[in-house]
Amino acid sequence: VGFLGACSAPVMIKKFGNRRTLRISFASAFIGLCILCFSPVSHFFFFLGVVFLALAIIGFPAFRALLSKNVSMENMGRTVAAVSTVTIIASAIFTPIYAGIFHAVGAGGECADDTDLNLAWIPWGLATVFMGA
Repeated sequence: VGFLGACSAPVMIKKFGNRRTLRISFASAFIGLCILCFSPVSHFFFFLGVVFLALAIIGFPAFRALLSKNVSMENMGRTVAAVSTVTIIASAIFTPIYAGIFHAVGAGGECADDTDLNLAWIPWGLATVFMGA
């Protein structure tokens, strides 16, 4: 699904433009995370949510195109470095937090028989809240 999404990115950008494609990408990721909140209930919700998240990959080329069109060549290096730095810092901060939450509430699968499945939606819900903020 991710491969098909990546292959369809140029078509989407050509048809809708960069900004709209980026908005579609954010909406797809948000919908996917909302659906993943129900993944402890059924495997169907997990796979459906992953499809929407994978389709969100169309936003990366649109973001890079917007970046190259709106940032001068003199500032491009600093801008890309700033975006990469924020990404690395966010990963460094939130990866252990999500790992701790998944460990505390369980993954919701067969391997988590001793966990409360009513709480297994919390990591996905938290990701959805951060995505919408």
